[in-house]
Amino acid sequence: MAGMRPIQCIILVVLYKCFGLYSVGYQTVILLSYLAMASTNTRNDGISGSLAEDLVDNFWTSVSFHRNESDFGFNFWQFLDRDFFEYGIGLPYTAAKASVRFFHWPDAGLALAVGLLSAATVFFAFNKSKQLASRRRWLMATLAGIGLALAGYAIFAFERNIQFTLAGVGNRVSMMALPGVAIALLGILGLASTIVMPQARQSAFAVLVGLLCASGTLVNSAIAEYFADASRKQAAVLSKLIDLIQANALNNTDLVIGGFCPYDGPAPVFEASWDITGALRSRLRNPTIRAIVLNSNYKAEADAIRFTIYGNDELYEYGRSKGINVLTGTVIDLADQAAAERFVTSDAPACPPSAFGVGARIF
Repeated sequence: MAGMRPIQCIILVVLYKCFGLYSVGYQTVILLSYLAMASTNTRNDGISGSLAEDLVDNFWTSVSFHRNESDFGFNFWQFLDRDFFEYGIGLPYTAAKASVRFFHWPDAGLALAVGLLSAATVFFAFNKSKQLASRRRWLMATLAGIGLALAGYAIFAFERNIQFTLAGVGNRVSMMALPGVAIALLGILGLASTIVMPQARQSAFAVLVGLLCASGTLVNSAIAEYFADASRKQAAVLSKLIDLIQANALNNTDLVIGGFCPYDGPAPVFEASWDITGALRSRLRNPTIRAIVLNSNYKAEADAIRFTIYGNDELYEYGRSKGINVLTGTVIDLADQAAAERFVTSDAPACPPSAFGVGARIF
């Protein structure tokens, strides 16, 4: 949820109730389905031990103050920080940071156009009204939006598969909370507009909405450039891999692939087994190939290399696995633990620190 989308700034002013009802209704169906599934595995007292434990663990996770961007599980303080500060009232500051590091005139022009269009739309939408809502009503809208956003996250009272990341792919699970966040931000901007004289409140509110939308456009543009660049890097890595696999006749083989950075900023180049295996099988028309990207979450054990990806373990056994270094173009037989340890410490590019679901931080 990289900032408030321009279309939300315009549409949610008048249609937020419809989005809200959809979000609450959708989450209700999910929660009831989950509880029905969990109830099939119960003890004699009718309470699922694992479900009860999950609820307790997730509660303590939700109120913990010591959290990293790559940590899994819903956290109330991260929710407030990311959704209402970094991508809320602090969005212009986030956009300023993005502009300093990734400034491009076309992006700045697009952001300006979006901001002006959003401000003009909001201004004329309220032009027929004698005045904007009172402080009390703006406050009610803010609280209602926060409540609706929390309802969007309700499923994570039972699950932990959520990350509060600013730009990584892990933030896609926040989409169901987005309508509530947008409503709350409109309420906050409305409250801010009541500081000025009544005659200027309509203009102030329109300007604030326009600023938020322009800022979101700048942030989205900066993030999008990484994903476009990651696609080009992915094609280059895949092309070199295919040449090495064909030259060495690596059929029916498990491949551990290193020598490139798994992420370009927040955007994955190749990060796990499913993306690189699928790409190789599709291009080579060879369903026997199995591959994984060499990442920081590995352990060379006595019989295999163990990779942990999003909490799941995958084993690549010695004797049937090969190591490929894309940077040097070398292929190494992973015959034993010593060979595996030599491979994982072989030549590699200087990659910035990264994490699953987050990539490499850019803000």
